[in-house]
Amino acid sequence: MDFQARVSAWAAVHILAEESREPPFGLAAPVVRMACEVAQPVDDLVLVAGDGSAAFVQVKRTVNLSVSPGSPLSSAVDQFVRQFLEWRTAKETEVPADPAQGLLILAVGTGTPSSVRVTLREALDRLGKLPGDEISPAGLNREQRRALGVVAAHVRTYWVAETGSDPGDDDIRALMRLVKVQAVEVGQGERDEEGAKSILRSSVLRSRDQASQAWSLLIVEGQRLIRKRAEADLPRLRDVLSSAGVPVDAPTSYRDDIRRLRDHSNRVARMLADHADIRLGSATVRIQRPYVPVLRDAVDSRSVLVVGEPGAGKSGVLYSLFETMKDEGRDVVLLAAQHPPFSSLGSLRDELQLDHDAVDVLANWPGQQRAVLLIDALDAARTDESAHALRTLIREVQRCTERWSVIATIREYDARYSSELDATFRGTPPDGPTPPLSGPHFAQMRHVVIGRLTDDELQQVGEIGAESLAALISSAPEAVTELLRVPFNLWLAAELLNGGAEPLAIRSAGSQLALLDLYWKERVLQGPSPREGPAREAVLRGAVRAMVSGRALHVDRDLVATVEAGPHISDLLSAGVLVEWQPKQDHPPRSATIALSHHVLFDYAVARLLLRIGVARFHGIP
Repeated sequence: MDFQARVSAWAAVHILAEESREPPFGLAAPVVRMACEVAQPVDDLVLVAGDGSAAFVQVKRTVNLSVSPGSPLSSAVDQFVRQFLEWRTAKETEVPADPAQGLLILAVGTGTPSSVRVTLREALDRLGKLPGDEISPAGLNREQRRALGVVAAHVRTYWVAETGSDPGDDDIRALMRLVKVQAVEVGQGERDEEGAKSILRSSVLRSRDQASQAWSLLIVEGQRLIRKRAEADLPRLRDVLSSAGVPVDAPTSYRDDIRRLRDHSNRVARMLADHADIRLGSATVRIQRPYVPVLRDAVDSRSVLVVGEPGAGKSGVLYSLFETMKDEGRDVVLLAAQHPPFSSLGSLRDELQLDHDAVDVLANWPGQQRAVLLIDALDAARTDESAHALRTLIREVQRCTERWSVIATIREYDARYSSELDATFRGTPPDGPTPPLSGPHFAQMRHVVIGRLTDDELQQVGEIGAESLAALISSAPEAVTELLRVPFNLWLAAELLNGGAEPLAIRSAGSQLALLDLYWKERVLQGPSPREGPAREAVLRGAVRAMVSGRALHVDRDLVATVEAGPHISDLLSAGVLVEWQPKQDHPPRSATIALSHHVLFDYAVARLLLRIGVARFHGIP
């Protein structure tokens, strides 16, 4: 039993290594499942490969080339004959009905004499490759022919016992073509034991120093499988190691996808960084908000929805949370609605160039600590298909992956009228710096509200070194100060100061709309050359119309970048009115998409450029 458990552990290592190692026992595809003491004639060990083929293994520590009916060799051949005959008569069974889809393996230890371990193995290998129907074809030496003759004699004996008739030579050869002998040297310090530990170090474990511990755990698992007549697959074996404090690396087939998700998350983070920082001359203002610790603690138990008014700084908080979790060594994935656009989980997989669906990648992402999927701007999914895809992604992650929680941001209005979110984020709101939203709708929704900037948060502006912005805040009328408590409006004010706008003009703005009008005048209508302002506005009108028609917050740049429009698009990108997003790392620049630099700015552009020109012109009616 110890030898059988060690052979089972050796097979388990190959399952854990997936396609990074050659499959055992001559199988053509990686092994995906193993079972011990099965209800089959060959019952010691069955390995099932990903292509449906299987290896039925009889494990014998020592076997002699004996003609005796009671010898270990005859016992193994007896099982092979019964297995072969069962395959021939099987109609619907879990084992291959076609004998060509199954291998019959005699796994032996190092104590087995060379007449079996070497001579018989070589003879059977050559028999499978030589043409013809003879049992002992020409080309074999005398010892090899003798070894095949001993096996053939045992086959005839047990064939007659099972069927009551003699087998033909073609029957015997067909069976013997499936038989292989393999020495599995898994004793203490032996070759295959050391090879298994090497595979664990190089292809399975996170820590190379734990290979011996992992090997011991797999032997114990082999003993359990034998004792319980049980089976194990990749998730079970990974859990055996992880639950014992031996962390495993990602499955080989998922490592590229995990890397791609990490790379994509970093690209999204670079895009969201603009929502976390306010640049004023040479100073960069990043207001430290109190929400990151709250969200980090809340997500350790369950998913959380982040809610706030437009421009409240939800994206900036999400970016800060992403960076914090990365610094802590947490596994974190960051997605942004519509970047890239997708209408189903399948299209998300294609857009991110994943080999597996995103949910499957997260489910196979190893780790013991709570991991987090961050999704920015659920409300930015402007089509029913994309909104449904995002909500499906959240539900599937919660259903299929115990380790991953979800934090998603959304505007308060959209959260209030989404019945799907009620069920997805059901639970008591965690305590946060801002009280939860009122009403029965939000009482049982796990949400954290991102509020307006407090006096302490506004005070940070001067402390960080943005004196002109701090002076604007301190000298502004109360109504304007209240306006600047919205992070987006504070960003607008900083952008205006950067562009040379007079502080008096900003202090005179009595509403967010007035601030946006002032920003538009400075960045679009005046810009580098005031004479070209109308042309830049015309380019923006075409871009926004394309976004609305496509029900997306972006547009392919080459759809609007005509020869005449190209310089104006460059001006708008340089001014920060437009931003360029390249959703796939290997795509050429011409395939990049462009978007307004903030969702609120998009809303303003639609109102200014499309809705104010009249319904008839919006629909293209002359």
